[in-house]
Amino acid sequence: MKQQNVANSNNPYDEVGKEHDKDLNQLVKIKNVSEAKIINLGRDKLNSIQVTTDEERAFVDALISDLPNIYDNSQRPLTQILGPIVTSNEGRNAVSTLDGIVSNLDTPVNTFIANMKQFEDDDIVSNRDLSPEEKGAILTCTSVARFSAAFWSDYLDFPQISDHANADIGAAGGASLVAAGVSLFFAPVAPAVYLFSVGGAAAIASGLSWIKG
Repeated sequence: MKQQNVANSNNPYDEVGKEHDKDLNQLVKIKNVSEAKIINLGRDKLNSIQVTTDEERAFVDALISDLPNIYDNSQRPLTQILGPIVTSNEGRNAVSTLDGIVSNLDTPVNTFIANMKQFEDDDIVSNRDLSPEEKGAILTCTSVARFSAAFWSDYLDFPQISDHANADIGAAGGASLVAAGVSLFFAPVAPAVYLFSVGGAAAIASGLSWIKG
């Protein structure tokens, strides 16, 4: 699936989803894959990030420490995962709509991606009732969900979300990302540090879902 068909230029957090797919490309090359190997890959990835401030170091270190918990957290409902950030009534309604998109496993992958883009454009980007933090949490989540769904669709060769036992990882990947860094969201870090660290954490979460099934 061509990346330009997956990307959404209206989503200011789309680079996180792209970074997530770069990490997944490394993840699937692991032989005799295991949860421990994937966590180690994530630790190496995060440790390789060039940081220049104490705040950036603390942000990356916190994600490294949280890697073993990312899989467990990713299994929680979206409403719980996004709850600490998305607190307004408008935001909760948006998460409920998102949950409906993610939960529909009978959707063809192309349709899932199109629906996610439309949700981003119509319900989030142009919504003046959402705070910047709420928009950022949701749009980061949806970016990773789109790119993850496309990646696993190509890698596992399934055209529909329900055609593989682990197909829902594409949708869950975005939620996993937020679970990984929910208490650290919008930490005072450089954009590149945020991009690589959170994108990498999302890939690890998606990979753990893949091997655990």
